[in-house]
Amino acid sequence: MVPETAAIYGDVSSTGVLDRTIARGLTWTAGIKAATVVVSWACTIVLARILNPQDYGIATMATVYVGLTSMVTDFGLGAAVIALPDLSEKLAAQLHTAACAVGGIAFAISCILAVPVSRFFKTPNLVPVIIVVSTLLIFDSIRLVPTARLGRELRLKDLALLDGYRAFIALVLAVPLALLGARYWTLVVGNVVAALVVTAVVVARVPQRFARPVFHEVKSTLKFSSHFLTNQLAWYGYTNADFMVAGRILGKVALGEYNLAWLIVCAPGDKILSIFGRVMPMVLANVQRDVQALRRYFLLFTEVLGILIIPTAVGLALVARDFVFLVFGAKWAAAVVPLQLLSIFIAIHVVGTPTDRLLQSIGQARFPARLRLVMLVVLPTAFYLSGSRWGTAGIAAMWILVYPLLLVPMFARAFRSVGISVRGYAATLAPTLLSTGLMVLVVFGIRMLPQSPLAARFALEVACGAITFVGSAMLIQRRRLGMLADFVRTIRN
Repeated sequence: MVPETAAIYGDVSSTGVLDRTIARGLTWTAGIKAATVVVSWACTIVLARILNPQDYGIATMATVYVGLTSMVTDFGLGAAVIALPDLSEKLAAQLHTAACAVGGIAFAISCILAVPVSRFFKTPNLVPVIIVVSTLLIFDSIRLVPTARLGRELRLKDLALLDGYRAFIALVLAVPLALLGARYWTLVVGNVVAALVVTAVVVARVPQRFARPVFHEVKSTLKFSSHFLTNQLAWYGYTNADFMVAGRILGKVALGEYNLAWLIVCAPGDKILSIFGRVMPMVLANVQRDVQALRRYFLLFTEVLGILIIPTAVGLALVARDFVFLVFGAKWAAAVVPLQLLSIFIAIHVVGTPTDRLLQSIGQARFPARLRLVMLVVLPTAFYLSGSRWGTAGIAAMWILVYPLLLVPMFARAFRSVGISVRGYAATLAPTLLSTGLMVLVVFGIRMLPQSPLAARFALEVACGAITFVGSAMLIQRRRLGMLADFVRTIRN
């Protein structure tokens, strides 16, 4: 390895086995996610042209509610099973029984609450949708412990394949349902069927026995998982509060338009996080007692995430209007401004994700959990006040005006815990930010040219922007990219 690589990323030989496991897992995950992105983008475009904003609004109302219920039934056990230093077969069996029982109870309660929830959103036809979507609570609880055990064992290939099965099944079913006139059921049925199939596959591949839970034996695990639960609940609460506010005060159409903007920004953001978000906790948990290794992986994850998401998100914000009008049509014009604002937010969110994972891995899960409780109070209030006055654009604006400020304490705690300076962290992202800035200048320069057809202008902006970023990156951070390539080659060898 070249000396510069060793200085930045540490001695690969000390964590060589783990590095090779990560490389293989990321290769499988990235490959499957890339294929999923292509298919999902094609399906999203088709569905957006067939369905209307109201259909998206109704489906979003149901999934927001059931997603919150699912978070409660999980109780943070999935994350706890991965992070626990020791997990016996007996304890796993007890946790499996408890998870399945809670899932069944949650389904029954969800069916009872379907009517009140539909009244809250002022949408009577939401009742059967909630009941059908609530079956996900049962499926999720059945595969919770077996899936977490796959993560604990770093079986990243198996996890990637399961994600691929679920995504492709849902997408393959969606388009025929839309063409048959299923309307909002198009966005529901495919996900339920996909979850059923994946659950059956998990049960067949990772048999998990049952055992009667003994409270004093699972007590410590439940206490440990409660911090993850608090974190997850607070996170889910404030990340879905914007949908709740939009649906309640602005109506189904505005919610559908806002949801489309989210779907577009999540296409790159969620796919990138789905590749690294699952790997980061496993990797950091494996080196949680080695500060140097923690710092090494933290900076490496941050740099790679920055290179992947920052130019993509900023570029999407630049061409948002042309993209929406060209791909989805003029009926989605109201989604343009939220899309531009949310694109910037998704870059901030993705780059900041390693900070949360780092604190959880070193036993400080309580701090991010408490900070997210603060976010749960501040952000919904901001969404309501801004949404009441400026609509969905006002709601989206709070993600880039308020959310970054609330992240500052988490960054400070993480930097202090593993000995990272602000200057060192900034140096990790500076080359990517500079290349992205040059890309922005080029795109604005193109817009000063004489007007041209929409499709031609959009293609020119995308092509020139991409060429500018890649070209400038090769000049500005050629040495750094070479180090990363050398690091990967060392891992593979």
